[in-house]
Formats: sequence, structure tokens, C-alpha cells
Amino acid sequence: MYHIFFTADENYIKFTSVLMTSIVKNATKAYEKKPFCFHILSDFISDVTRKKLEILQKTLSEIYPCEILIHIQDNAKFDKFPSSGAAQNNKLSYYRLKMLSCLDDNVKTCLYLDSDMLVLEDLRELFALDLKDNIAAVVGDMGSKRAKIKFMEGSEKKTFYFDENYFNAGLLLINVKEYQKAQIEERCEELASKCFYIKGADQDLLNACIESKKRLKLDFAWNFFINAYAYAITKDDKLGYLNYTKEEFKHSFESPKILHLCFKPWKFLRSFNDSKGRNVNDLWWEEAAFTPAFSAELLELKRHIKDHLLYAGLGSLLYRYTKNFNVLKIVHLIKHQDEDLKIAQNAQNFNDKDFALFLLLGEMVLHARAKKKGVFSVFLKALKCISSYEKYARR
Repeated sequence: MYHIFFTADENYIKFTSVLMTSIVKNATKAYEKKPFCFHILSDFISDVTRKKLEILQKTLSEIYPCEILIHIQDNAKFDKFPSSGAAQNNKLSYYRLKMLSCLDDNVKTCLYLDSDMLVLEDLRELFALDLKDNIAAVVGDMGSKRAKIKFMEGSEKKTFYFDENYFNAGLLLINVKEYQKAQIEERCEELASKCFYIKGADQDLLNACIESKKRLKLDFAWNFFINAYAYAITKDDKLGYLNYTKEEFKHSFESPKILHLCFKPWKFLRSFNDSKGRNVNDLWWEEAAFTPAFSAELLELKRHIKDHLLYAGLGSLLYRYTKNFNVLKIVHLIKHQDEDLKIAQNAQNFNDKDFALFLLLGEMVLHARAKKKGVFSVFLKALKCISSYEKYARR
């Protein structure tokens, strides 16, 4: 069987169902026709949702053989893991560290995928890879590589700095034997218990515990972050960001295999356009409309989505105020929400090029509101984003 893991709470199952549907529908090439075994790691799944998953399994199996298994995790197992950064609301992101305990001893390879993904190609291509003695096959992360974690070693404070090889844990193709041999789960838990500063939760732990020389680097196409459609800084442009050449990025840009929908379609009806000029979130909604058992619930949710308009509207104002060095206006934008409805309404007719940049900037405004960030932090980040976009955007 092809074993594929997801983490999802009750609310996220419907989104994971779209991902499972996209996996099955794209299993069309001449690989060995072993069944997919979808594993869902969760803290709770209701009887109603379990019934829907049974219907999903039955319907998808008519296209390609598959089964869906549910593994309820005890949060007490994760008491040693920090509740900060990506794990500040719950411990769900750490669940993937326990996934090998759900497998039989004879399983050689398994795959983990984040739920906010959409598969466009046959995933069995990954399972056909020879991992040799590598612990995992991974894709380089898109962001800055200045991240770090801080931990205690006895009475001494230590800092671990990540480098250009930092990977995104949204896709992990695991060599089970080598993963267990290197005691990655145990080492992650030990490091977690010592951490007093960590932002990337399990992703940071995995990057710290899996040596660079024990990773197989995959094409960016296998974990293509959709904000890269706005702009991407490759290693030919500047070191410390996306660790792929311009040519490697161009190939992935034109032919992505898995989209990582970091601007989630259930919050954003519109996000970024791909190389063919298509709004990529539309691609997800096209799959959602035909996802067995969950389509009606998803399409009802779609009717009420407006977040993308507020993000773009706020972003357009932040763009204008930043270009004019109008810090007082930025202060007002962060501290006052009384005009948000009007701002969102004004964003409905933005063109595609502007919309992409405005989304990125609008996220900064809303993050500043939620985290009570200062105006100069927002201003400087906006300046950097605008400058990078104007320099590196793929027109």
C-alpha cells in the first residue's frame, strides 16, 4: 500500500477530503496499482464526520482502491512540546512526529502532506524514488533562512541556526528504516523539551534533527507555495531564501506537481494566478465541488468567503502609504477597523498583478493588528516586500 498521512482536526477534515480526492483522481500513470492508505491523525472526529469519510472512501475506491484510517492522538503525549509559534493554538502540528507508530513493521516508505495542498500529478512517482540511505525526501522552504531555535543544555543556553538547506515539513517522504535508525522521533521530543524559543514547531525540530546530508532534495514543484506566483527570490538572485536556481524554479513554476495553498481557498476565493493565468484557488474549488460526501458543506462555506477582499483592500492602502512614507496613515490603518467593510468593497475590481502584491501586504496589516505590532515594524516589512516584488516578480 501507499501510506499517506495527514493531520486534521474536526473542522479541517473537509479540506483534507479535497486533497485525498485530488490524489486519487491523479493516479493515472503506469505505476504499480497498490491501494492508497490514507491516515488521519486527529484529536477528535465526530460520528457524523466519520460517516462522511466512509462515503468518501467508498466513492473514491470506485476510481482507485483506497482506505481511510483514523488515529486519535492523546494530547498528553505532547506535554513536552512547546505551545508557541506554529503550535500556539494546539499541538496538532506535532502529531506527524508520531506517524510511524501507526505503521506495520514491513512498511518501507510513507508520505506526509499538509491539508492545505492540492495534488496535480500522480503521487506514486514519489513512492517510486530510491531514497537509498536518506532519512527523508524534502522540498526547500520558501522563506528567509535566518530562523533559529533556542534551548537549554544543562544550565547553558544554546542557539541552533538554520541554513539554506532548511526545508518545509508540509511534504515529507520518509524512509522508515533510516528515520527509526536515526531516532528522529525521540530526538525531536528531547529537543522540544529543552526549547524556550521556537517558531516553526515540528518543522524546526525536524530541520534540527535530520542532517542535511541525510536528505534527498526534491524539485520545488512537489511543494509549490502559491505565493511564489507573486515573486520568489532564488539562490541565483540572493542567498538565504529559496534554495533553487532560477532555471529550477522556472521549471516548477510552469509545471507544479503539488500546490501548497498557503492563502487557503476556504478563506480566499482569489489569490494568485499560475503560469497559465488561472486563479489557483479556483483549481481547489473545482476539486471541492466534486469531492464525495463533503461538496455540499464546502460549497455552502464558499458562499460566505470575503477575507480575500479585506486583505487586498488593506494591502492597497498599505502600499500607497508606504510608497508615500505616510507613517501616520499606517498607524491609523493598523489601529482602526471601522472602515474595513468599505475597504473590502473597494477591492473587488483590482487587477491580477496588483491583487497578488496587495494580498501579501494586507496580511501584514492583519498580523500587526492581531499581534499588536508597532508601526515601524510594519512599515519596514512593507518596504522590503514592495522592493522584492518590484525586483523579482515573474511578469
